[in-house]
Amino acid sequence: MNNYNASYGIYDRCYGLDYMKGYSGFHENENAVTPAMLKKYYGYSKRCTGEGITVGIVAAYGSDTVLRDAAIFSDAFSLSAPDISIVKQKGGFDGARTIECWKIETAVDIQWVHAFAPRARLKCFFAASDDFYELFGMIKAADKECDIVLLCFGKNEFAGETEYIPFFENSNALYVCACGNGRKTSFPACAPNVVAVGGTKIYFDTFGDALGKEIPWMRSGGGISAYCPIPEYQKELCGIYECSHGMRVVPDMSFFAYGSGGVAVFDSGKGWFTAKGTSVSAACVAGICALAAQKNKELIKKKASFFYKLAMDSDYVNYKRVFNGISDGENRGFDLLTGLGSPDISALLSAI
Repeated sequence: MNNYNASYGIYDRCYGLDYMKGYSGFHENENAVTPAMLKKYYGYSKRCTGEGITVGIVAAYGSDTVLRDAAIFSDAFSLSAPDISIVKQKGGFDGARTIECWKIETAVDIQWVHAFAPRARLKCFFAASDDFYELFGMIKAADKECDIVLLCFGKNEFAGETEYIPFFENSNALYVCACGNGRKTSFPACAPNVVAVGGTKIYFDTFGDALGKEIPWMRSGGGISAYCPIPEYQKELCGIYECSHGMRVVPDMSFFAYGSGGVAVFDSGKGWFTAKGTSVSAACVAGICALAAQKNKELIKKKASFFYKLAMDSDYVNYKRVFNGISDGENRGFDLLTGLGSPDISALLSAI
């Protein structure tokens, strides 16, 4: 798949949010990363497809081509037809530039959740603006209807974020949050109990095989939270409590975010383009969580602690089998750059 427009993830500030603003450049011989390439690398298993699981995607402003774009993406990569429904918040949309940013973000999120969980039901919750208050209103709406909710936006940490901790602790859904594309922490990725997803870097050859080892993507968001306390499931990891001074550490795990031009995405306005960043990582992990939830819905209730328990209950050999260690951390594979590491999907499902 050659001759894509490339959209690189840079971040703009609007209403206190940091989110992807797309810009285009033409790359004559650049190959896009496809679902088949990432599935092969991460050990995708066809035993689970996400059937019976509903994944909510919270975004802003809406997209009038989301259904058509997802259908074209699915057809191009021989995926099943997506099952997508849309919920819009009452209120008007404004700002064509901002709409375009979120339209691209929505395309990335939907198409790459679907790539990994082709039988999951997808439900898009569109806030009337990207004001955090309105977005959180749609988060609460998604929580009532979904098993897993994907949040690919973030706000620079603020003292009042701790007021939201009880919501994520007692939520009905499992939340998967992108950590952002800058070496800093953001909210809601820092909220305890969410699965905070960071980014890694992989390059692929023309045959779709990885070139070398998966490594941390140094622009991935992450670090030690300024306000959120460390959750109990992280305290059990030897050394983490001491080095974090009792504060939440993100990410929890990581996934492909950068390399070989980025992942293929279709948008009716832009055509085929490539996207990079932790929005890609989090969308893929949300799909993988749907596979795991299909096999064991206890994952939804246990939230992020589910994955830590898998790590702590396994011996070192099995731990390394379920999560691919990336930075060679000393704390049973956990490190401050990539968390638990990246999942081996087949091994993860076998361990559940």
